[in-house]
This record gives sequence, C-alpha cells and structure tokens, in this order.
Amino acid sequence: TAVEGHQRVQVVLEHPGGSHAEHQRRGPQADERGAPVPDCDQRRGEDGAEQGADPDPGYGQPGGEAAPGGWSTWVTGAAPYQSLHWRGGEGFFRWFVFDDADWDFRSFDFDSDLEFALGKVGSAVDANDPDLSAFRDRGGKLLVYHGWSDPDISPLASIDYFSRVVDLSASRADTSSREQAESETKDYFRLFMVPGMGHCAGGPGPDRFDALNALENWVENDVPPDSIIARKIEGDQVIRSRPLCVYPAVARYDGSGSTDEAANFYCAVPE
Repeated sequence: TAVEGHQRVQVVLEHPGGSHAEHQRRGPQADERGAPVPDCDQRRGEDGAEQGADPDPGYGQPGGEAAPGGWSTWVTGAAPYQSLHWRGGEGFFRWFVFDDADWDFRSFDFDSDLEFALGKVGSAVDANDPDLSAFRDRGGKLLVYHGWSDPDISPLASIDYFSRVVDLSASRADTSSREQAESETKDYFRLFMVPGMGHCAGGPGPDRFDALNALENWVENDVPPDSIIARKIEGDQVIRSRPLCVYPAVARYDGSGSTDEAANFYCAVPE
C-alpha cells in the first residue's frame, strides 16, 4: 500500500515474477530477478550432492508477504514449530513416510530420505505427470488457478507444470512449433494466475471468482473461458475487481476509468 498525500493507493503486482518470455528462457543461469547465478551442476557440486538435477521452480513471489494468512501463518509462524509448513511437513514425514510416532526431524537425511519418501508415497500424492493425452482424448477440460501470493505452494510450480505439458506436446512429430503446442494445450487446459491471492483465497488482491461455472460452461457448452472476473470483498462490499486472464496473458489497464473496475482492463500477453 502506497500513500500519496492524503490518498491511499493499493498496489497489486500483476505478474511479480517477470514476463512469460522471461519464465520460458530463465533456467539455472538466473534467479527470480534475472541475476546470474552458478549453474545447477556448480551449485550442487559445491554441496557434494547429486549433480545435474533440475533446479526448483522457485518459492514465494513478492507482494503479499505481510497479508493476513500470509508468511506469518505459513512460513514463520507465531512461534517456533508453529507455522503451517512445519506442522504439515513434520506430520507428513512422521506418519505418512516413516510411520513412526517417535520419528525426530533432526534425523532427516536429505541425501536418502527424500528419495525414500518419493518412492513410498510419491505415486499416491503427486500429480505432476505432464502427459495429459488420455484425459484430453476423453474430452476432459482442466482449469487451474493459482495465487501469485500463495505462501504455501510456489505459483511458479503451476507455471512450470503448464510449460511442461506444452513442451511435451511440442515434442510430438506432428507439432510444428511451440506456439502451436501452446494453442492446442489451451484447447483442454487453461491456467489462470491470480494477482495478490494467497493460498486458495485471501491476500491483498481480488480473490473471489466463480471458476466452477467457467468450467461447467466449457465442458457443457463448449465455451472456453478467456477471462474470469475476480473481486475483492471487504465488509460485504466489492472494493475492487479485475479480470483473470488465460496464462500467459495478464490484465492490462486501458488507460481510462477506475483501476478498481474490471471493465477498464483487457487481457494481453506480455511482450
């Protein structure tokens, strides 16, 4: 929130991680601000860990850290061992992975226990296979939304998954370009990034929208959602609205009218 004279101006970052093109070309050579970093082999080699593994897509994005239900709830907690990340993670490994009431997190071995966990429960809890061809061929439609200010699961993970689905499609012999692959992917899979929304809801941005109706209209009437109107509600009053756009498009202000009204925005892909 910025203050100009006596007027308070609420600022919500539309695309905090950079442009779509930056996400596509950014790899282990750049951090989230595009600054050079050692490559993956160098970083893992210095730690003596496995060489050549893919880098993590990144964690939280700037803009909603201080909002209620944000980092103080998920990341830091009100006291040691009270954050939701801690409480969920420790319990998951104690019961799901090791099934040991006396398990001590201090004994966790990053070089072996992570692989053990993936082998034991990964097939049951992970949903990261980019091959959606069977789902697509049955006529399925997938609508995914993710808040840019999600303090629990990185919003970049959803972008990474969408990109991997497109990449797999682009690798087929009958696909001439990545642009064609992205267009064909959006025939059955559309991703909506929600500026300023936390984990499923909350955060400083508009976080109330009807994704279910959009999905029903797509499945039952064959009308794919090009945008979804999101609203910010405080005290039973709508104080702000904004269109959510099909990734990689973002909402752009048309230059006239209130910036709190969705009607004054349009969707466009960043250059």
